[in-house]
Amino acid sequence: MSQLFTPFRLRSLTLPNRIVVSPMCQYSAVEGRAQPWHTVHLGQLALSGAALVLIEATAVEPAGRISPGCLGLFDDATEAALAEVLRTVRSVSGTAIGIQLGHAGRKASTGRPWEGGAQIPADAGGWTPVAPSAVPMSDADAPPHALERDEMDAIEARFVDAVLRADRLGLEAIEIHAAHGYLLHQFLSPIANRREDEFGGSLENRMRWPLKVFASMRAAWPAHKPMGLRVSATDWLEHLPAAERFDLPDAIEFARRCAALGADWIDASSGGISLQQKVRVGLGYQVLLRRGDPPRSEIAGHGCRADHRSRSRPRRSSHPARPTWSRWRAESSTTAPDPGTRPPRSVRGRRAAPVLAQPAARASPPVRACHVRPAMSSHQAVALDMDGLMTDTERAWRSSAGIESARVFGWGDPRETLPVAGRPRPTRIAPGAARPDGRQVPAGRSLGAGRERYLQRLRGEGPR
Repeated sequence: MSQLFTPFRLRSLTLPNRIVVSPMCQYSAVEGRAQPWHTVHLGQLALSGAALVLIEATAVEPAGRISPGCLGLFDDATEAALAEVLRTVRSVSGTAIGIQLGHAGRKASTGRPWEGGAQIPADAGGWTPVAPSAVPMSDADAPPHALERDEMDAIEARFVDAVLRADRLGLEAIEIHAAHGYLLHQFLSPIANRREDEFGGSLENRMRWPLKVFASMRAAWPAHKPMGLRVSATDWLEHLPAAERFDLPDAIEFARRCAALGADWIDASSGGISLQQKVRVGLGYQVLLRRGDPPRSEIAGHGCRADHRSRSRPRRSSHPARPTWSRWRAESSTTAPDPGTRPPRSVRGRRAAPVLAQPAARASPPVRACHVRPAMSSHQAVALDMDGLMTDTERAWRSSAGIESARVFGWGDPRETLPVAGRPRPTRIAPGAARPDGRQVPAGRSLGAGRERYLQRLRGEGPR
Protein backbone atom coordinates (compact mmCIF):
# COMPACT_ATOMS: atom_id res chain seq x y z
CA MET A 1 0.00 0.00 0.00
CA SER A 2 1.18 3.52 -0.77
CA GLN A 3 2.34 5.44 2.29
CA LEU A 4 -0.18 8.09 1.26
CA PHE A 5 -2.98 5.84 2.50
CA THR A 6 -1.39 4.82 5.79
CA PRO A 7 -2.45 6.36 9.14
CA PHE A 8 -0.69 9.39 10.52
CA ARG A 9 -0.75 10.56 14.13
CA LEU A 10 -0.64 14.13 15.46
CA ARG A 11 -0.84 13.94 19.25
CA SER A 12 -4.20 12.26 19.95
CA LEU A 13 -5.50 12.88 16.42
CA THR A 14 -5.03 9.83 14.20
CA LEU A 15 -5.64 10.49 10.52
CA PRO A 16 -6.67 7.42 8.48
CA ASN A 17 -4.60 8.66 5.52
CA ARG A 18 -2.25 11.53 4.71
CA ILE A 19 -4.52 13.64 2.53
CA VAL A 20 -5.33 17.05 4.00
CA VAL A 21 -7.55 19.73 2.46
CA SER A 22 -5.87 23.11 2.64
CA PRO A 23 -7.67 26.21 3.99
CA MET A 24 -9.15 28.18 1.09
CA CYS A 25 -10.51 31.72 1.46
CA GLN A 26 -14.13 31.84 0.29
CA TYR A 27 -14.88 35.57 0.70
CA SER A 28 -18.51 34.61 1.34
CA ALA A 29 -19.08 35.46 5.01
CA VAL A 30 -21.34 38.25 6.25
CA GLU A 31 -19.84 40.31 9.08
CA GLY A 32 -17.54 37.35 9.71
CA ARG A 33 -20.43 34.88 10.04
CA ALA A 34 -20.42 31.63 8.07
CA GLN A 35 -23.17 31.25 5.46
CA PRO A 36 -24.87 28.34 3.62
CA TRP A 37 -22.03 28.59 1.09
CA HIS A 38 -19.65 27.38 3.79
CA THR A 39 -21.88 24.43 4.60
CA VAL A 40 -21.79 23.28 0.98
CA HIS A 41 -18.09 24.05 0.56
CA LEU A 42 -16.92 22.25 3.70
CA GLY A 43 -19.49 19.48 3.33
CA GLN A 44 -18.33 18.38 -0.10
CA LEU A 45 -14.71 18.48 1.04
CA ALA A 46 -15.53 16.45 4.16
CA LEU A 47 -17.05 13.80 1.89
CA SER A 48 -13.99 13.67 -0.39
CA GLY A 49 -12.16 10.97 1.56
CA ALA A 50 -9.49 13.34 2.89
CA ALA A 51 -8.42 12.68 6.46
CA LEU A 52 -8.45 16.32 7.61
CA VAL A 53 -10.21 19.45 6.33
CA LEU A 54 -8.88 22.85 7.40
CA ILE A 55 -11.35 25.74 7.47
CA GLU A 56 -10.27 28.86 5.61
CA ALA A 57 -8.17 31.65 7.14
CA THR A 58 -10.38 32.90 9.96
CA ALA A 59 -9.86 36.32 11.53
CA VAL A 60 -9.53 36.67 15.30
CA GLU A 61 -11.06 40.16 15.28
CA PRO A 62 -13.14 42.17 12.78
CA ALA A 63 -10.17 44.39 11.86
CA GLY A 64 -8.15 41.26 11.10
CA ARG A 65 -10.25 40.21 8.12
CA ILE A 66 -8.63 40.41 4.71
CA SER A 67 -11.91 41.55 3.18
CA PRO A 68 -15.47 42.22 4.41
CA GLY A 69 -16.34 38.74 3.11
CA CYS A 70 -13.79 36.85 5.19
CA LEU A 71 -14.71 34.43 7.95
CA GLY A 72 -14.23 35.34 11.60
CA LEU A 73 -14.27 33.71 15.01
CA PHE A 74 -14.32 36.68 17.34
CA ASP A 75 -17.75 36.84 19.03
CA ASP A 76 -20.77 34.74 19.93
CA ALA A 77 -22.48 35.40 16.59
CA THR A 78 -19.55 34.14 14.49
CA GLU A 79 -19.11 31.15 16.81
CA ALA A 80 -22.80 30.23 16.56
CA ALA A 81 -22.81 30.54 12.76
CA LEU A 82 -19.79 28.27 12.43
CA ALA A 83 -21.30 25.82 14.93
CA GLU A 84 -24.35 25.46 12.69
CA VAL A 85 -22.16 24.73 9.66
CA LEU A 86 -20.16 22.14 11.60
CA ARG A 87 -23.31 20.51 12.94
CA THR A 88 -24.54 19.88 9.40
CA VAL A 89 -21.18 18.72 8.06
CA ARG A 90 -20.63 16.33 10.96
CA SER A 91 -24.06 14.80 10.43
CA VAL A 92 -22.86 13.41 7.09
CA SER A 93 -19.12 12.94 7.62
CA GLY A 94 -16.75 11.91 10.37
CA THR A 95 -13.76 13.62 8.77
CA ALA A 96 -11.58 15.55 11.20
CA ILE A 97 -11.98 19.32 10.86
CA GLY A 98 -9.45 21.98 11.85
CA ILE A 99 -9.18 25.73 11.34
CA GLN A 100 -6.60 28.30 10.31
CA LEU A 101 -6.54 31.38 12.55
CA GLY A 102 -4.88 34.65 11.61
CA HIS A 103 -4.89 38.42 11.39
CA ALA A 104 -4.40 40.28 8.10
CA GLY A 105 -2.61 43.29 9.63
CA ARG A 106 -1.80 45.90 6.99
CA LYS A 107 -3.29 43.68 4.26
CA ALA A 108 -6.78 43.98 5.79
CA SER A 109 -9.76 46.00 4.55
CA THR A 110 -9.43 45.05 0.88
CA GLY A 111 -12.03 44.17 -1.73
CA ARG A 112 -12.72 40.61 -2.77
CA PRO A 113 -10.39 39.34 -5.51
CA TRP A 114 -13.06 39.54 -8.22
CA GLU A 115 -13.76 43.11 -7.09
CA GLY A 116 -10.16 44.14 -7.70
CA GLY A 117 -8.71 43.49 -4.26
CA ALA A 118 -7.79 47.16 -3.65
CA GLN A 119 -7.78 48.65 -0.18
CA ILE A 120 -11.20 49.89 0.97
CA PRO A 121 -10.99 53.26 2.76
CA ALA A 122 -12.62 53.61 6.16
CA ASP A 123 -15.14 56.09 4.77
CA ALA A 124 -16.18 53.61 2.05
CA GLY A 125 -17.08 50.66 4.27
CA GLY A 126 -13.57 49.58 5.23
CA TRP A 127 -11.49 50.14 8.35
CA THR A 128 -8.00 51.24 9.32
CA PRO A 129 -5.52 48.34 9.12
CA VAL A 130 -2.93 47.82 11.84
CA ALA A 131 0.71 46.77 11.53
CA PRO A 132 4.01 46.71 13.44
CA SER A 133 4.93 50.01 11.78
CA ALA A 134 3.14 52.63 9.72
CA VAL A 135 4.47 51.22 6.44
CA PRO A 136 1.81 50.61 3.74
CA MET A 137 1.81 47.59 1.46
CA SER A 138 1.90 49.86 -1.62
CA ASP A 139 2.07 53.54 -2.41
CA ALA A 140 -1.63 53.45 -3.27
CA ASP A 141 -2.58 52.30 0.25
CA ALA A 142 -3.06 54.49 3.28
CA PRO A 143 -0.43 53.90 6.00
CA PRO A 144 -1.62 51.39 8.62
CA HIS A 145 -1.85 52.23 12.29
CA ALA A 146 1.36 51.29 14.12
CA LEU A 147 0.46 49.08 17.06
CA GLU A 148 1.22 50.17 20.60
CA ARG A 149 2.21 47.66 23.24
CA ASP A 150 -1.25 47.53 24.86
CA GLU A 151 -2.84 47.04 21.43
CA MET A 152 -0.51 44.12 20.77
CA ASP A 153 -1.56 42.58 24.07
CA ALA A 154 -5.22 43.02 23.07
CA ILE A 155 -4.66 41.24 19.73
CA GLU A 156 -2.82 38.45 21.51
CA ALA A 157 -5.87 38.06 23.76
CA ARG A 158 -8.03 37.90 20.62
CA PHE A 159 -5.93 35.00 19.31
CA VAL A 160 -6.36 33.18 22.62
CA ASP A 161 -10.11 33.84 22.64
CA ALA A 162 -10.41 32.38 19.13
CA VAL A 163 -8.54 29.27 20.32
CA LEU A 164 -11.02 28.83 23.17
CA ARG A 165 -13.94 29.22 20.77
CA ALA A 166 -12.38 26.69 18.39
CA ASP A 167 -12.13 24.22 21.25
CA ARG A 168 -15.78 24.77 22.18
CA LEU A 169 -16.70 24.08 18.57
CA GLY A 170 -14.95 20.71 18.81
CA LEU A 171 -12.38 21.51 16.14
CA GLU A 172 -9.51 19.04 16.15
CA ALA A 173 -6.52 21.05 14.91
CA ILE A 174 -5.40 24.67 14.56
CA GLU A 175 -3.01 26.20 12.06
CA ILE A 176 -1.75 29.72 12.82
CA HIS A 177 -1.27 31.93 9.77
CA ALA A 178 2.17 33.55 10.08
CA ALA A 179 2.86 33.84 6.34
CA HIS A 180 1.96 35.69 3.15
CA GLY A 181 2.49 39.17 4.53
CA TYR A 182 -0.19 39.00 7.24
CA LEU A 183 0.27 40.40 10.73
CA LEU A 184 2.57 37.78 12.30
CA HIS A 185 4.70 37.69 9.15
CA GLN A 186 4.80 41.49 9.23
CA PHE A 187 6.44 41.33 12.64
CA LEU A 188 8.93 38.73 11.41
CA SER A 189 10.02 40.63 8.32
CA PRO A 190 12.04 43.87 8.43
CA ILE A 191 10.18 44.90 5.29
CA ALA A 192 7.11 45.73 7.39
CA ASN A 193 8.66 45.87 10.86
CA ARG A 194 10.58 49.12 11.37
CA ARG A 195 10.08 49.22 15.13
CA GLU A 196 12.84 50.47 17.40
CA ASP A 197 11.65 48.77 20.58
CA GLU A 198 12.12 45.19 21.81
CA PHE A 199 9.89 43.91 18.96
CA GLY A 200 11.94 45.31 16.07
CA GLY A 201 15.46 45.34 14.69
CA SER A 202 17.23 41.99 15.19
CA LEU A 203 15.68 38.64 14.29
CA GLU A 204 15.47 37.83 17.98
CA ASN A 205 13.37 40.94 18.58
CA ARG A 206 11.22 40.46 15.49
CA MET A 207 10.38 36.89 16.53
CA ARG A 208 9.52 37.93 20.08
CA TRP A 209 5.84 38.81 19.64
CA PRO A 210 4.90 36.03 17.14
CA LEU A 211 6.48 33.47 19.50
CA LYS A 212 4.65 35.02 22.44
CA VAL A 213 1.35 34.76 20.56
CA PHE A 214 2.00 31.14 19.63
CA ALA A 215 2.97 30.22 23.20
CA SER A 216 -0.25 31.77 24.53
CA MET A 217 -2.36 29.96 21.94
CA ARG A 218 -0.62 26.64 22.58
CA ALA A 219 -1.22 27.03 26.32
CA ALA A 220 -4.93 27.72 25.74
CA TRP A 221 -5.35 24.79 23.31
CA PRO A 222 -5.82 21.35 24.90
CA ALA A 223 -2.53 19.48 25.17
CA HIS A 224 -3.88 16.45 23.31
CA LYS A 225 -4.84 18.48 20.22
CA PRO A 226 -2.28 19.41 17.51
CA MET A 227 -1.34 22.94 16.50
CA GLY A 228 0.95 24.12 13.70
CA LEU A 229 1.93 27.24 11.79
CA ARG A 230 2.13 28.43 8.22
CA VAL A 231 5.25 30.51 7.55
CA SER A 232 6.77 32.22 4.54
CA ALA A 233 10.22 30.64 4.27
CA THR A 234 11.51 33.57 2.21
CA ASP A 235 10.37 37.07 1.26
CA TRP A 236 11.82 36.56 -2.27
CA LEU A 237 13.73 39.83 -1.97
CA GLU A 238 17.25 38.57 -2.62
CA HIS A 239 18.27 41.88 -4.18
CA LEU A 240 18.18 43.34 -0.65
CA PRO A 241 20.87 42.79 2.02
CA ALA A 242 20.21 39.80 4.27
CA ALA A 243 19.50 42.06 7.24
CA GLU A 244 16.66 43.76 5.35
CA ARG A 245 14.60 40.68 4.52
CA PHE A 246 13.22 37.48 6.07
CA ASP A 247 14.85 34.46 4.44
CA LEU A 248 15.50 30.75 4.94
CA PRO A 249 17.95 30.95 7.85
CA ASP A 250 15.47 33.16 9.70
CA ALA A 251 12.56 30.85 8.89
CA ILE A 252 14.49 27.82 10.12
CA GLU A 253 15.32 29.50 13.41
CA PHE A 254 11.70 30.58 13.84
CA ALA A 255 10.51 27.04 13.08
CA ARG A 256 12.87 25.59 15.68
CA ARG A 257 11.64 28.04 18.28
CA CYS A 258 8.03 27.14 17.49
CA ALA A 259 8.85 23.42 17.71
CA ALA A 260 10.31 23.98 21.17
CA LEU A 261 7.04 25.64 22.18
CA GLY A 262 4.94 22.70 20.98
CA ALA A 263 4.35 23.18 17.23
CA ASP A 264 3.30 19.94 15.56
CA TRP A 265 3.96 21.00 11.96
CA ILE A 266 5.32 23.86 9.88
CA ASP A 267 3.42 24.79 6.74
CA ALA A 268 6.25 26.14 4.56
CA SER A 269 5.11 28.61 1.95
CA SER A 270 6.78 31.83 0.76
CA GLY A 271 6.39 35.47 -0.17
CA GLY A 272 3.50 37.89 0.23
CA ILE A 273 5.19 40.66 2.21
CA SER A 274 6.15 42.99 -0.65
CA LEU A 275 5.01 43.85 -4.14
CA GLN A 276 8.72 43.99 -5.07
CA GLN A 277 9.18 40.26 -4.49
CA LYS A 278 10.93 38.37 -7.27
CA VAL A 279 9.71 34.80 -7.11
CA ARG A 280 11.86 32.35 -9.04
CA VAL A 281 8.91 30.37 -10.35
CA GLY A 282 9.81 26.99 -11.74
CA LEU A 283 9.30 23.30 -11.33
CA GLY A 284 8.89 22.56 -7.63
CA TYR A 285 10.27 25.97 -6.71
CA GLN A 286 8.89 25.78 -3.18
CA VAL A 287 10.03 22.19 -2.75
CA LEU A 288 13.54 23.65 -2.93
CA LEU A 289 12.73 25.75 0.15
CA ARG A 290 11.96 22.54 2.02
CA ARG A 291 14.90 20.52 0.72
CA GLY A 292 17.48 23.30 0.82
CA ASP A 293 18.72 22.68 -2.71
CA PRO A 294 21.42 25.12 -3.88
CA PRO A 295 21.62 28.01 -3.44
CA ARG A 296 19.38 27.53 -0.40
CA SER A 297 21.57 24.99 1.35
CA GLU A 298 20.83 26.31 4.83
CA ILE A 299 17.72 24.17 5.16
CA ALA A 300 19.43 20.90 4.17
CA GLY A 301 19.50 19.66 7.75
CA HIS A 302 15.80 20.33 8.19
CA GLY A 303 15.00 16.94 6.67
CA CYS A 304 11.29 17.05 5.89
CA ARG A 305 9.74 14.25 3.91
CA ALA A 306 6.64 14.55 1.77
CA ASP A 307 4.46 11.92 3.37
CA HIS A 308 1.31 14.03 3.49
CA ARG A 309 -0.69 15.17 0.51
CA SER A 310 -3.12 18.03 0.73
CA ARG A 311 -5.93 18.23 -1.76
CA SER A 312 -7.83 21.37 -2.64
CA ARG A 313 -10.25 20.46 -5.42
CA PRO A 314 -11.08 23.50 -7.54
CA ARG A 315 -14.76 23.79 -8.23
CA ARG A 316 -16.93 25.28 -10.96
CA SER A 317 -17.87 28.27 -8.85
CA SER A 318 -20.67 30.71 -9.52
CA HIS A 319 -18.31 33.38 -8.23
CA PRO A 320 -16.10 34.81 -11.00
CA ALA A 321 -12.37 34.41 -10.52
CA ARG A 322 -12.71 32.68 -7.15
CA PRO A 323 -9.24 31.14 -6.74
CA THR A 324 -8.47 27.81 -5.17
CA TRP A 325 -5.10 26.19 -4.60
CA SER A 326 -3.69 22.72 -4.08
CA ARG A 327 -0.69 22.05 -1.91
CA TRP A 328 1.39 19.22 -0.59
CA ARG A 329 1.50 18.28 3.08
CA ALA A 330 4.94 17.02 4.05
CA GLU A 331 5.98 15.26 7.22
CA SER A 332 9.43 15.11 8.69
CA SER A 333 10.85 11.64 8.78
CA THR A 334 13.61 9.79 10.59
CA THR A 335 13.82 7.15 7.88
CA ALA A 336 16.40 7.04 5.13
CA PRO A 337 15.32 7.91 1.58
CA ASP A 338 13.49 5.18 -0.26
CA PRO A 339 15.15 4.66 -3.67
CA GLY A 340 11.83 3.48 -5.07
CA THR A 341 9.95 6.69 -4.31
CA ARG A 342 8.88 8.56 -7.40
CA PRO A 343 9.65 12.29 -7.87
CA PRO A 344 6.87 14.87 -7.31
CA ARG A 345 3.94 14.61 -9.70
CA SER A 346 0.50 16.12 -9.89
CA VAL A 347 -2.54 16.39 -12.09
CA ARG A 348 -4.35 19.50 -11.02
CA GLY A 349 -7.70 21.10 -11.84
CA ARG A 350 -10.55 18.69 -11.10
CA ARG A 351 -8.46 15.67 -11.90
CA ALA A 352 -6.11 14.85 -9.06
CA ALA A 353 -4.03 16.33 -6.28
CA PRO A 354 -0.26 16.64 -5.97
CA VAL A 355 1.34 13.34 -5.11
CA LEU A 356 4.45 12.51 -3.09
CA ALA A 357 7.67 14.47 -3.22
CA GLN A 358 10.96 12.63 -3.07
CA PRO A 359 12.08 12.04 0.55
CA ALA A 360 15.22 13.58 1.94
CA ALA A 361 17.51 12.25 4.65
CA ARG A 362 16.81 13.75 8.04
CA ALA A 363 19.67 15.27 10.01
CA SER A 364 17.70 16.68 12.95
CA PRO A 365 14.07 16.44 14.12
CA PRO A 366 13.04 20.01 15.01
CA VAL A 367 9.69 20.01 13.19
CA ARG A 368 7.20 17.24 12.51
CA ALA A 369 5.57 18.38 9.31
CA CYS A 370 5.50 21.05 6.65
CA HIS A 371 3.48 22.11 3.62
CA VAL A 372 4.86 22.75 0.17
CA ARG A 373 2.87 24.58 -2.47
CA PRO A 374 2.90 23.45 -6.10
CA ALA A 375 4.86 25.30 -8.78
CA MET A 376 2.05 27.47 -10.09
CA SER A 377 0.72 30.91 -9.34
CA SER A 378 -2.85 31.66 -8.30
CA HIS A 379 -3.57 33.00 -11.78
CA GLN A 380 -2.32 29.75 -13.29
CA ALA A 381 -4.49 27.85 -10.83
CA VAL A 382 -7.60 29.79 -11.85
CA ALA A 383 -6.84 29.36 -15.55
CA LEU A 384 -6.20 25.66 -15.00
CA ASP A 385 -9.56 25.31 -13.25
CA MET A 386 -11.28 27.02 -16.18
CA ASP A 387 -9.77 25.27 -19.16
CA GLY A 388 -8.97 21.89 -17.61
CA LEU A 389 -5.46 21.76 -19.04
CA MET A 390 -2.08 21.12 -17.46
CA THR A 391 0.59 23.79 -17.36
CA ASP A 392 3.70 23.41 -19.48
CA THR A 393 5.66 22.97 -16.25
CA GLU A 394 3.52 20.01 -15.24
CA ARG A 395 3.76 18.46 -18.67
CA ALA A 396 7.54 18.77 -18.70
CA TRP A 397 7.86 17.26 -15.25
CA ARG A 398 5.62 14.29 -16.00
CA SER A 399 7.57 13.63 -19.19
CA SER A 400 10.99 13.83 -17.50
CA ALA A 401 9.80 11.66 -14.61
CA GLY A 402 8.49 8.97 -16.93
CA ILE A 403 4.99 9.15 -15.44
CA GLU A 404 2.58 7.44 -17.80
CA SER A 405 -0.70 7.29 -15.91
CA ALA A 406 -2.67 8.82 -13.09
CA ARG A 407 -6.20 8.95 -11.74
CA VAL A 408 -8.30 11.45 -13.66
CA PHE A 409 -11.25 13.43 -12.28
CA GLY A 410 -13.79 15.53 -14.12
CA TRP A 411 -13.63 14.21 -17.68
CA GLY A 412 -16.38 12.06 -19.14
CA ASP A 413 -17.60 9.35 -16.80
CA PRO A 414 -16.09 10.07 -13.35
CA ARG A 415 -15.59 6.34 -12.88
CA GLU A 416 -13.14 6.26 -15.76
CA THR A 417 -9.46 6.05 -14.89
CA LEU A 418 -6.21 5.67 -16.69
CA PRO A 419 -4.44 2.41 -15.81
CA VAL A 420 -3.09 2.77 -12.28
CA ALA A 421 -1.61 0.03 -10.10
CA GLY A 422 -2.52 -2.67 -12.59
CA ARG A 423 -6.15 -1.63 -13.12
CA PRO A 424 -7.39 -2.22 -16.68
CA ARG A 425 -8.19 0.70 -18.96
CA PRO A 426 -11.99 1.18 -19.28
CA THR A 427 -13.56 0.31 -22.61
CA ARG A 428 -13.70 3.33 -24.91
CA ILE A 429 -17.07 3.94 -26.52
CA ALA A 430 -16.83 5.08 -30.13
CA PRO A 431 -18.70 8.20 -31.40
CA GLY A 432 -22.26 7.40 -32.42
CA ALA A 433 -22.37 4.22 -30.31
CA ALA A 434 -24.82 3.66 -27.47
CA ARG A 435 -23.71 4.07 -23.88
CA PRO A 436 -24.46 1.36 -21.31
CA ASP A 437 -27.37 3.48 -20.06
CA GLY A 438 -28.89 3.58 -23.55
CA ARG A 439 -27.96 7.16 -24.42
CA GLN A 440 -26.05 7.81 -27.60
CA VAL A 441 -22.58 9.38 -27.58
CA PRO A 442 -22.73 12.49 -29.83
CA ALA A 443 -20.84 12.31 -33.09
CA GLY A 444 -17.36 13.75 -32.85
CA ARG A 445 -17.06 12.83 -29.17
CA SER A 446 -16.43 9.74 -27.15
CA LEU A 447 -16.76 8.80 -23.54
CA GLY A 448 -12.98 8.92 -23.29
CA ALA A 449 -12.42 12.11 -25.27
CA GLY A 450 -11.11 14.01 -22.29
CA ARG A 451 -8.77 11.19 -21.48
CA GLU A 452 -7.48 11.15 -25.03
CA ARG A 453 -6.82 14.90 -24.91
CA TYR A 454 -4.98 14.37 -21.64
CA LEU A 455 -2.78 11.64 -23.17
CA GLN A 456 -2.10 13.81 -26.22
CA ARG A 457 -0.91 16.62 -23.98
CA LEU A 458 1.33 14.27 -22.04
CA ARG A 459 2.89 13.23 -25.35
CA GLY A 460 3.25 16.88 -26.40
CA GLU A 461 0.66 16.51 -29.18
CA GLY A 462 -2.30 18.73 -29.98
CA PRO A 463 -2.86 22.43 -29.20
CA ARG A 464 -1.21 24.04 -26.18
